[in-house]
Amino acid sequence: MKSKMIFGLLGIMLPAVAFAQDPAPKPSEQTADADAGIIQIQLSQYMATKKFGNALLPFAWKVEDSGERLTAVEPRSDMPAIIAFDMYKLQQPVDKLHLAEAIANSVAEELHAKASITKHNETVKCGKKKCPEMEYYTSEFEGLENGVPRKCAIEVLPSAGQVVTLSICAEASVKYNMELPEVLHQILLHMK
Repeated sequence: MKSKMIFGLLGIMLPAVAFAQDPAPKPSEQTADADAGIIQIQLSQYMATKKFGNALLPFAWKVEDSGERLTAVEPRSDMPAIIAFDMYKLQQPVDKLHLAEAIANSVAEELHAKASITKHNETVKCGKKKCPEMEYYTSEFEGLENGVPRKCAIEVLPSAGQVVTLSICAEASVKYNMELPEVLHQILLHMK
């Protein structure tokens, strides 16, 4: 019964995953570390949204807020990285681990890959004696999207009748100054 409900949810959520979606080619100009070819991701662009609150996103990335979904697309790249925020209301309580696994596996399936989930607990800094603890799930995987090698990470934060997902997909050969799961986690920690 639970698995039917979880997979029913996935039918709704699956279109909301961050993939390249055949972006228009752009000039190949990127800020990169000249010595190592590492592209710098600087989280310094604030974006205020009704649905997600304030989010801290990579500097100079093109941000779109449709009201239902927030995306940030890497500029000046032929195969840009894409970050997506999605939030869904849950009709009834669901096992958090199974929900996170189902979401991650649905994303990985699109890349013909397999996802494994890692659960984390972290106390959020709030400036008070007792701060809330956050439970979240992460996954990282590589696969092919339309024949192009892509690497992706997803962070799932289920809480109080809803689930927030952050996902990022990038060209597999590109090196960034932060690992993809760390990019998502830093964004999540700075959301207000």
